[in-house]
Amino acid sequence: MAEAQEWKVLYYEDGVPVYACAYHPDRETTLRCGRCGRPICTQCAVLTDVGYRCPDCVAELRGRFYHATPRHVVTALLAAAGLGWLAGLVGGVLASFLGIWSIFLVLPLAGGVAEGIWRAGARHRAPHLHVYAAAVVLLTGILGVFSGLFFLPINLPFALIAVAVVTAVVYRRVQ
Repeated sequence: MAEAQEWKVLYYEDGVPVYACAYHPDRETTLRCGRCGRPICTQCAVLTDVGYRCPDCVAELRGRFYHATPRHVVTALLAAAGLGWLAGLVGGVLASFLGIWSIFLVLPLAGGVAEGIWRAGARHRAPHLHVYAAAVVLLTGILGVFSGLFFLPINLPFALIAVAVVTAVVYRRVQ
């Protein structure tokens, strides 16, 4: 956390102190970082769940939250490729036998795929990993469905719905 520092008040407007932005000294502002109290203009302010933060505080918190190395990301994406293909194949086979009811069996499968990706990445977080993992699962899942067409007459619409369900679960759970 940044050390406490007194910021010079430029003037008061209706009893409210007006400061110079810590990042743009030529801009006046009444907005302050909710964590360190640094004056920030609206261009510098980053809206978080608990209020506005300055870019330094946001960078510090992101550094604590995201700690995956490139190896973790590559491992997670390789797992997403393999598990996505397998989920597409299994989802296609389930769809060929059960039709729309296959969705109920695809949900636990989707949870297993998301958990496998999460564990392959050693449970480390990375910015936008959930987006990349979902995209890989979607593409390889579609490949899995079409590779399943060589073995069985697959109900294609329900199989693609199953891949979409798996993709949505991966997107939400890998975050």
